[in-house]
Amino acid sequence: MKGLLIKDYKLMLGQKSFLGMAALMAVLYLIIYKDPIVAVVFITVMCTMFTVSTLSYDEYENGMAYLFTLPISRNTYVLEKYAFALVNCIVTGVIMYAMAYGSIKVRGLAISQSDMYSGLAGACFVSIIMISYMIPLYIKFGIEKSRIVSVSGMAAIFLILYLGIKISKEQNGSILKIISRAEKLSDGIVILLIFAVSVILICISVVCAMKAMKKREF
Repeated sequence: MKGLLIKDYKLMLGQKSFLGMAALMAVLYLIIYKDPIVAVVFITVMCTMFTVSTLSYDEYENGMAYLFTLPISRNTYVLEKYAFALVNCIVTGVIMYAMAYGSIKVRGLAISQSDMYSGLAGACFVSIIMISYMIPLYIKFGIEKSRIVSVSGMAAIFLILYLGIKISKEQNGSILKIISRAEKLSDGIVILLIFAVSVILICISVVCAMKAMKKREF
């Protein structure tokens, strides 16, 4: 797995335009927006999703077939992608948190420490949702087909959420009541819930990705 991680980080460091754009956007967000949490979420998700790009690089010119001639199992390959994504998520999140904290102090913004922690937790949670959804799709369908499937799937999710909220309003707002109750929970409980849900999502996603990888032919 160590060799795969080194390979992916060399790929990432080779994308100077991507890293430069991410750094520029981070600085601009922190300067322009009054709420630096937006920058924390956006840049963390952006850098975490680079994991998906490494899948396309691996498949380029039958690269995947070559990788599996090496002493690397398919399960190890899948686990490495999640490890790469989670390390990116945590490292980028911590860096963006530090930058956002510095921006708050310099600009004198009235944002509490608990809001910052919640923002960081939210950034990591959104990143985990995205990789849990995207990695199995890309492994199962390949790069081209997975783009269509992922967009269709996200559209379906948004449609279900919209219909759920609409139906809830017509039935005395049961879903909205649950959301309002959740907002009253302490930050510690919310972070623990996010952690628990994240672990469950990752586990389900890893199992799905491993099954999809076993069925792929290269």
